[in-house]
Amino acid sequence: MQRKVLSSALIGLQIPVEQCITKRERGQRANKMEAIERIQSKEVFYKALEKERSRTDRGGFPFALIIFGLKGIKRKSREKLQQKVCARIRLTDEAGWIDRDSIGFLLYNSDEKIAWKIAGEILKAVPGNEPIPDCRVYPYPSKIDTSSSNGDEDKEESCGIEGKILLQNLEAAGESGSEGARRQTAGLEAACSEDNGDIKPILARKTPLWKRTIDIFGSISALIILSPVFLIVALLIKIVSPGPVLFKQQRIGYGGKKFEFLKFRTMRVGADTTDHQKYWVELVNGNKDQDRPMIKLDDRNSQIFPFGRIMRKLCLDELPQLINVLRGEMSLVGARPPIPYEVQQYLMWHNSRFDSVPGMTGLWQVSGKNRLSFKEMVRLDIRYSRNVSFFEDLKIMAKTPFAIFFEMIGNDPKEKVYSEGADSHV
Repeated sequence: MQRKVLSSALIGLQIPVEQCITKRERGQRANKMEAIERIQSKEVFYKALEKERSRTDRGGFPFALIIFGLKGIKRKSREKLQQKVCARIRLTDEAGWIDRDSIGFLLYNSDEKIAWKIAGEILKAVPGNEPIPDCRVYPYPSKIDTSSSNGDEDKEESCGIEGKILLQNLEAAGESGSEGARRQTAGLEAACSEDNGDIKPILARKTPLWKRTIDIFGSISALIILSPVFLIVALLIKIVSPGPVLFKQQRIGYGGKKFEFLKFRTMRVGADTTDHQKYWVELVNGNKDQDRPMIKLDDRNSQIFPFGRIMRKLCLDELPQLINVLRGEMSLVGARPPIPYEVQQYLMWHNSRFDSVPGMTGLWQVSGKNRLSFKEMVRLDIRYSRNVSFFEDLKIMAKTPFAIFFEMIGNDPKEKVYSEGADSHV
């Protein structure tokens, strides 16, 4: 009899325990679902990121983007990290997918140091016996200048700060010993990755497949058809001016990355670029005449050899850029790639020009070119980048020969080069 009473009592106690376990599981599931729901889709998150950049360009308030790479991370650790990210989100912050294996955390009005501190706190959610996720921070405005001569030194200094913050936060979580050291080392290596710190590649828009297909077939066809022109031009350059046929120059292209820009040489070797650099400082830095048309070099400049003027008039000097197009560094249609010293004078909103692949011709060239100001050119480039379409590209390419023709017959000979700089080997 006593045994039956005891058994009944135990059964009665078992029910609340099971109910407690069920409630706990439901709570955990609810937290997981909330974390999943609060992390936005890739499309929504990128729109929020672009909006935040526009706000920063206008108001000057910085933001930082933290990206956690989850490739190779176990499901349980992924879920814990997602929950931790959602727990840290303020009303002004956003979290979303960068791709299927990366989560982005957008921090409004935060600098790089704050972002790394928060990143370190979030990484505590990952169990100590598991590898640390790849973690990178991209501040905006970025302190890594695409044209800075001491960019590597800046990166090393930045990584030193990042490493200390990661170590401090992981050690605060009690992760000491060999495993903790390995995780910290992995985190530091991730922090000092090649593209860490420069947000331009993240903001750059993906090139449509149709556009790249047209670029490949178009550049190959043009190189074959125009090969006799290439040979004739190269021969004439050698006859009229000693030195190399091609002019090679560093330019800033897609995602703010440098590439080797090609042109037929039209100026004597050793031409001075000082005047052009001075012109750009005045043009971009709020000069009272900054709205003037983009006119710089004089076709009567003695540095340009005679046949060079003809090449510029006919745009024959631009033909070697078909090689840049074939390489994928440029497109047939897009914004003109600037020189590094030009980019040094850029305002923040000007950097939106790097969101798409630069081109041989573009909306600016067929919309007035030298009659337009620098600000008007940038606005046209940004408008094109945000509204890339197959028919728009065809329209621009069809208009380009007419634009070249009307420039030849309508412009004053002195109003020639706009933003190309001196094409000489200094």
